[in-house]
Amino acid sequence: MEWKSINFDWNHAKTFLVTAEEGSFSSGAAALGVSQPTLSRQVSALEENLGVTLFARSSKGITLTPHGQALLLYVREMARLANQLSFSATGRSEEIEGKVIVSVTDLVAMHILPDILKNFALQAPSIDIELITTDSLSDLHAREADIAIRASRPKQPELIARRLREVRAHLYASKEYIEQLGRPLDLDKLKRANYVGFAVGSPYMSLLQQYIGQPPQRSPLVIDSSIIQWEYIKKGMGIGFMVEDIGDKEPLVERVMPDSPPLSFEIWLVVHRELRSSRRLKIVYDYLAEHLSV
Repeated sequence: MEWKSINFDWNHAKTFLVTAEEGSFSSGAAALGVSQPTLSRQVSALEENLGVTLFARSSKGITLTPHGQALLLYVREMARLANQLSFSATGRSEEIEGKVIVSVTDLVAMHILPDILKNFALQAPSIDIELITTDSLSDLHAREADIAIRASRPKQPELIARRLREVRAHLYASKEYIEQLGRPLDLDKLKRANYVGFAVGSPYMSLLQQYIGQPPQRSPLVIDSSIIQWEYIKKGMGIGFMVEDIGDKEPLVERVMPDSPPLSFEIWLVVHRELRSSRRLKIVYDYLAEHLSV
């Protein structure tokens, strides 16, 4: 680049842009927090350096000349790039120390995250992770959490979501309980069985109804926690859903309907758009995305 050919002050270009956007010298001066004579001198200096007239001045005010209209396009682009530079510098200078709140189900927190977060702590010891374990949706708008791992894609446009993977679930019961029901299991036995799950009317019960063809006759244990549900299922208290990555590894249980198609759903990593520019959150978000996608 021929640096000597740049014969104007960058600040004067900013002054020109603000004046053009505001529509008058007085409004431009107020926006920049300078006096009107100072602003007028800076615009005149830019015109002199460029050898063109940018504003036509009259008793009615100022208007852009053809030269000014042409220059305005370039100066707007300069301002856009300057803003990007500012955001980038802010992100790079941001301290990465601090806390990041992640909302997950207790099931994910117990069975999936321990090794992931253990390794993360070794790689980023200055970032503290606080887990909110809940089967409800944390409100990212209200900053109840910074990042959330969810079983559905959010619909709000201000939330950024990344698909992690597809998960498959099945109905499981302890071997003891299946023996109690009597082998072989048939649909009539399943309709009379006990089910461990959420309240009647919940999406969980709707899925269960799809599996057995009608609402279950008995759901004596309504537990608002997937991990506690799983413990009761293993203890022989009834039948319930579990993801196959966990259910198939548990020796105390087996699939109740092994030939039935699985319940499939997607796992999403979600963050509020405003927080995505935080360097600290980006480190956590990218790490979780990489290790939860496998």
